[in-house]
This record gives sequence, structure tokens and C-alpha cells, in this order.
Amino acid sequence: MKYLFNEDTESFIGDKIKTKENKGKLITQVLSIDTNGNLDISVRQGLFSAREIILVITGSEKQELVHKLYEENGKTSFEPSDLKAHRMVNVVLDEAAAQGLPEDVRHYFTARFA
Repeated sequence: MKYLFNEDTESFIGDKIKTKENKGKLITQVLSIDTNGNLDISVRQGLFSAREIILVITGSEKQELVHKLYEENGKTSFEPSDLKAHRMVNVVLDEAAAQGLPEDVRHYFTARFA
């Protein structure tokens, strides 16, 4: 099932959050980033309500965005860096997008997890 999100994202997540009345829980939210550095779902739209966030970034045209995400400390105008404040974020990169990371970081994660 695929959902397209816009202004109603927060209400969708609100419906999935575990409460006394609603035993459901939005466990994982998968999203991507476009070539302008915008997330599919804005942090301001309730993204942090998910227990786990998986950010998928692919393509050589996003190398600079990956580098910026790696370097930024959060709370800047670059919204994807705000994800660092979430308790559980996994970033999945293809080899082309990972070229934006320092060589030692690429080597570590390739050797350890690939």
C-alpha cells in the first residue's frame, strides 16, 4: 500500500500512533530526498512520530546532499539534518550517492555492512 503525503501527513500519523483507544502504531516511515534537498515528508508534518525512519538516497546527483547531511549538525535550514534529532534513523545509500561521504566512512560501512 502506497501513500502520498502532503498536509494530511500529521493526521495520518496521528491515526497510527498507539493510544489507549488506538492500539496501532506507526513503526517505520520510509522516505527519500529530492535533488533540491527536500524530504518526501516534512519533519514539520509529524515525521518524528514514527518509531523508526529509513531515509533512502540514490543517485550521483545527490552526492552533495549526502555530504551536507553528513556534515550538518541539525537545526539548520537544511531540513534533512533535523533527522539527526530522531532516536532511530537509518540512511540507505547506493554507491553513487555514497560518493558524498569521506573515503574512510564509505570504506567502514562498505566493509562492515555490504
